[in-house]
Amino acid sequence: MTAPAAHHVVPDNLRDYRVSRENPCGICGKHDWCLCQPGVWAICQRVESEHRWGEAGWFHRLDGNEHTNRRPATRPLPSTPKSYHRPQAEPSAIYHYNTPYGDPHYRKLRYNKGVLNPERKVCLFEVYRDGEWIGGRGCMTGVERVIYRVEQIPFYDSIFVVEGEKCCDLLWDFGILAVCNDDGAKHWRREYSQALAGKVVTILPDNDPDGRAHADLVARSLFGIAKSIKIVSLPGLGLKGDVYDWIMASGGSIS
Repeated sequence: MTAPAAHHVVPDNLRDYRVSRENPCGICGKHDWCLCQPGVWAICQRVESEHRWGEAGWFHRLDGNEHTNRRPATRPLPSTPKSYHRPQAEPSAIYHYNTPYGDPHYRKLRYNKGVLNPERKVCLFEVYRDGEWIGGRGCMTGVERVIYRVEQIPFYDSIFVVEGEKCCDLLWDFGILAVCNDDGAKHWRREYSQALAGKVVTILPDNDPDGRAHADLVARSLFGIAKSIKIVSLPGLGLKGDVYDWIMASGGSIS
């Protein structure tokens, strides 16, 4: 007997089937991002199949016909630091990195130069786990990294890639979606590019060698994935400047 089509197996209320530690994905074994009805189906973000289910991932049957008990090697689960005491100083900014479904995932705390270190700015990370934020050395071990504002990507056709969260937030104020990775220039990971599949992507590099190298890295990573890729150097941008500086130099507006 022919198995029912995927759209007859998967219900409409997908958010009710998000995986958890008690109900991990039946394909990759992870407890975040994927969707799963145990023993029936899974929509996995990590293991591909012939059936793409939009932005949610790849559809797999778990009814014994295929993929049953198939689990690839996975990264270790996030570690829990033995102790963590956040610095008493208030961070200058906190940037939240969510899962593709908009749930809390991890966040980046930025401290300006001179607050925690007299020579440079300092960024710390905290992971959202069991209803609380946990930080400390090693807290990001095994945590799936994402790009900033990844949860907004399905709602936009055209997306900008910049080098920092401050630039993303300013463009967001103008109704423009921009994304970035969490660890600065030249650290774009190829897995980030899949979130931008089929999108019109414009890269705005910082005006320095690292910024241009970062733009080239992102463009190469997106080749064959994005619908189109364009690198735009902002006219009149000062040395080491970024799109934030460019907008501020224009009076804080985009014409």
